[in-house]
Amino acid sequence: GTSGRCPGWRAGASSCRTARSSGASASSLPSAQARRCSTCARRRAARAGRCCCTSPRLVAVERSRRKAAALRESLAGEGRAAVVCGDATRPEEWAAACGEGGASAVVLDAPCSASGILRTRPEAKVHQSRESVEALCETQQRLLRAAWSRLAPGGELLYTTCSLLRAENEEAVQRFAAEAPGATLAPLRPPRGALSRTQP
Repeated sequence: GTSGRCPGWRAGASSCRTARSSGASASSLPSAQARRCSTCARRRAARAGRCCCTSPRLVAVERSRRKAAALRESLAGEGRAAVVCGDATRPEEWAAACGEGGASAVVLDAPCSASGILRTRPEAKVHQSRESVEALCETQQRLLRAAWSRLAPGGELLYTTCSLLRAENEEAVQRFAAEAPGATLAPLRPPRGALSRTQP
């Protein structure tokens, strides 16, 4: 299509993203000169972090070896970017890459029911049930706890999904914020909920 005519497209400096993902990733990250961590990273999440940051280090965590390899290829030549193939619910597998001080910002692109993309992926509906969604909600809480453990004081955690279910969005961050010491909800436009750790 016309994407090849976009400045920086062939060099990997830009990528196609939906309006929803663009608004979410760009609206809540703090200023540059910091360390970012993207968990359950997909190519769009890693590129969102790269586009929003001019000099910080970006750490992307991806469980799938295939997707991790694609991320490494996408970020080739970016000396400040690192891709870790690991389980994002197990910080011991990737915490070292974030540094001793933790990350100033974390983008958690959580696995979900995919109810928000049924128009383009209608088959996703037949793969979900009440039980599977409940299991996903518990996985999302484990991911939030793991990401939070590597967030530096004063940092921000942006939680995103492609689900339309409140249980996987507003209720998920509200549940987590109620249990996490020092967590406060920061409104977004549109409000999906970001978590900000206050100074001790």
